[in-house]
Amino acid sequence: GGIQSSLVHCGKGWYNLEESNRVVYDVSKLKRLLSRVNMTMQDTLRFLVEDSVNAFVHMLCDTRWNVSIKAPDSVHNSVVGAPEETDPDCIVMASGPVFGISLIVEDVAPTESDKEVLNDLVLEYPEADNGEDSDNEDDGDAAPESDAVPDMPASVPSCVYKTDPTAFVQGVIDMFDQSIQSVTGIPQIEPSLLPNLLFAYKPNISSPMTGVDWLVSAKNLITDRVNAALLPLKTYMDAFNRHRPFLYLDTERWAAQVRLRAKRAFGQEESNRNGPNDGPLTSSELRALFEEHIRLSRSVLDKIPERVHVGMFVVRTSGVRKYMAAKHVRMAELVRGIIEEMAEERAHKVSDGFGQVVLRLRHRNTDIEEVVATEQYIEKLPAMQEELNSTIDVMLEYYTALDELNIPQSDSAVNLRWKARAFPLTVKGLVEDTLADLSQERGKFEDEQRQEQVDFGHSVDMIARQVTSFASRHTSLKGLDATADEAQKISRDLRRMEESAKRFNSREAHFGLELTDYGNLSRLVKDFEPQTLFWQTAQAYTNNEKTWMEGAFDAVNATEVEQQVDDYYRNVSKALRSFKNQPQTRDIAEGVRDSIAQFKKYVPLLLAMRNEGMKERHWLSVSELLKFDLRPDLEPCLSEDEPGYIFKTAVDMGLWQHASLVHIQTVSDVASKEYNIQHALESMRSTWQTINLTLAEYGETGTYVLKGSDDIIQLLDDHTVTTQAMSFSAFKKPFEEQINSWEATLSLMGEVMEEWLLVQQSWLYLEPIFSSDDIMRQLPTEGKNFRTVDHTWRRFMSQAHTNPSALSFLQTDKLLAKLQEANILLDGVQKGLKDYLETKRQAFPRFYFLSDDELLEILSQTRDPTAVQPFFRSCFENIKEVVFQGADNEMVAMLSQEGERVDFFDNMYPAGNVEDWMLKLESTMVSTVRNRVREGFEDYVQNDHAARAKWVRRHSAQTILAVSQIFFAK
Repeated sequence: GGIQSSLVHCGKGWYNLEESNRVVYDVSKLKRLLSRVNMTMQDTLRFLVEDSVNAFVHMLCDTRWNVSIKAPDSVHNSVVGAPEETDPDCIVMASGPVFGISLIVEDVAPTESDKEVLNDLVLEYPEADNGEDSDNEDDGDAAPESDAVPDMPASVPSCVYKTDPTAFVQGVIDMFDQSIQSVTGIPQIEPSLLPNLLFAYKPNISSPMTGVDWLVSAKNLITDRVNAALLPLKTYMDAFNRHRPFLYLDTERWAAQVRLRAKRAFGQEESNRNGPNDGPLTSSELRALFEEHIRLSRSVLDKIPERVHVGMFVVRTSGVRKYMAAKHVRMAELVRGIIEEMAEERAHKVSDGFGQVVLRLRHRNTDIEEVVATEQYIEKLPAMQEELNSTIDVMLEYYTALDELNIPQSDSAVNLRWKARAFPLTVKGLVEDTLADLSQERGKFEDEQRQEQVDFGHSVDMIARQVTSFASRHTSLKGLDATADEAQKISRDLRRMEESAKRFNSREAHFGLELTDYGNLSRLVKDFEPQTLFWQTAQAYTNNEKTWMEGAFDAVNATEVEQQVDDYYRNVSKALRSFKNQPQTRDIAEGVRDSIAQFKKYVPLLLAMRNEGMKERHWLSVSELLKFDLRPDLEPCLSEDEPGYIFKTAVDMGLWQHASLVHIQTVSDVASKEYNIQHALESMRSTWQTINLTLAEYGETGTYVLKGSDDIIQLLDDHTVTTQAMSFSAFKKPFEEQINSWEATLSLMGEVMEEWLLVQQSWLYLEPIFSSDDIMRQLPTEGKNFRTVDHTWRRFMSQAHTNPSALSFLQTDKLLAKLQEANILLDGVQKGLKDYLETKRQAFPRFYFLSDDELLEILSQTRDPTAVQPFFRSCFENIKEVVFQGADNEMVAMLSQEGERVDFFDNMYPAGNVEDWMLKLESTMVSTVRNRVREGFEDYVQNDHAARAKWVRRHSAQTILAVSQIFFAK
């Protein structure tokens, strides 16, 4: 504006601002003037940038900080070169920090060192029950403590800078670059002063470029100094590492451990650990723990400054301070909660314990036994109260701790506390009242007892008269059922009265009275026992004898009848011995005994005729022997009114007599033997109906193999022996065809199993061999035969998997023949394979050092020469492997077991059959050893035995040993 106002009145001439001709302008004085102004502006801009850059560098780089960090609250800053006695505050005022950064607590992924801290915390504070399952304290099935390290958390709270410190370096560089960039693009004054002159472009004043040396040097210096200033930041953050265990500590896990230790103070929990943080915690220790964390919370705020000068930075630590202080407060609150929990738990235990005492003392007694029980309970009460009083003392310790910590308590907690505290006085008054009530109840129950005993005496006299007159009132079997029922009722009443007598004597002992003698009642019980035994036996025999004789014959169980008849006879005989002074009853009993004795003579006949093995053919034999038709099986029971054949018919026919009985028993014995054979056959068939073949998938072959064959073979052997024993039995005739058929079936099943297992054994061995294309190519005939068997094998195994029933599948049509044919083919395949391996060994004798499986593994991978690598040590002494090189597997060296390498004198390629190039390899090894020994010998001679150490290092061990021996032999 100043130039324009000064030249605007010049008009045309050397300083014409209205000039429109470029040629005229270029030779005018105005152009020289404006060029001078442009250069002045350019020079001024350069010095301005230079001064600004120097000031920026001075601000960031002139003050070099030396920072000593001992702890988060112990940071010493000094300026390099400043006198040692300089006051740090003066330094800060003169050369204060440039940047500010906040240190906070944030969840980050744990490092390896963090994991070590976490592992230590896991061991120090293991998982503990939260107390919710405390009712199961005696559960013996709790899992033992495990030493396994649990999974690490995905993140842990760590001290980090809110802003990445490296961002400050980039920020300063960006500011520097932006400052330089801001002075570019300032236009020259010519276009604005000469409006009539056309310019192809608007020229700018030249500015300092970012690539000039002095700017690059300044930028590098700033970068280095800011980077150096970041190191103390890292050191300061690391100073908080000592707080890592506290930061990483899970407060809930820690509180669970504290709760567990608090319970151990009561003996509720047992510890299997003896760590420093595992002992019991008393109320005073819990209180101290609470106060400790409150103190630590304040200490964090006091000791860690809110702002810390760390060299070029001011670190704001408010985030860390608040986090750590809040965590200590939280832990204190958890401890407070545990103290309250322990106090209430003790209060509830006191309330529950004294509550049970109160309920027991307030119970109304209904008899003298309950009175005595209550008196005994009161006698034991002092010991119970002593335990509860000690619990009250512990409870008060916790409540006192809460009071001293000025922790407010809810109304319910206060009520519970004082209710528990008042229980001892309540119980004391209740005991006095209860003792007074017991004294009154004793008198009441004693009076009731006396009256009951008077009534009981009358009852005893009445039943004694019934017992005495029983024999005279029942002199015949008429009304047998009524007599037996009466005897049973009297016996039941006598037993009940006997129990009452015992109860009266027990209560008299409680009252301190003389015991009443009830011996006459015991005598009545003993005297009447024979009557009860006899009449009940007579009733049972009479009713059953009618059923046996006239009931449906096929419903009679002869074995049970035999046992019952023996019992009846024994009971009547026992009762009869007590009827010596009762002639009428004795006569009746003798009559019943004789009747039972007579029926006992029929029992052998019943056993023979009701033999479960008796079939139609046996009854025909009996009829033939007896010379008349006896066919109970042709007269089945139709209904109760039409029972069919009855046993009374056989008795009336006199079949129980010796002559007829012998014939029937003879046939019955034969029927038993035959029945045993029939039952054994049916049992074996039934067993095989439940036997299934166990098939398992075999690898990735897509087929199955038989498992668990030993049990099936053992069962086959056992059943074969049993069946062969049947075939020699004299009683086999009715089942001879079945026995022979079953024996043939077992024999077939055994042969099939034997052939099956042989095929499976061979198939399992050959299948992986002939899965190789190389083997199939080298053994085409054997491979074809194996494929034939493999196809048959897979088909049969698929059928067995579909129908696993052993009895069904092992009898499959033509299965045995197919398996036998398969075994013949597999034998041929194995022989051909063996001959093939022998051919390979003859071609390369060192193959004899390998087993068949090892040699087959080599031959199955002939296209991959390196597959021989694992077997070199077996073929060649001390050769670990051969070095293959390149895509064509050129063999260039051999390695010993110790790792020594010897390069081949002439390299070779593994071409042709494996036995051929292995033979060539052997020759190459021999040639290499020979030539390497010659080289070593010549090298030793040429050096005139000098520098032996170097010579040893240049050659292989075997070369050194051989050459040394050669010279030794000279």
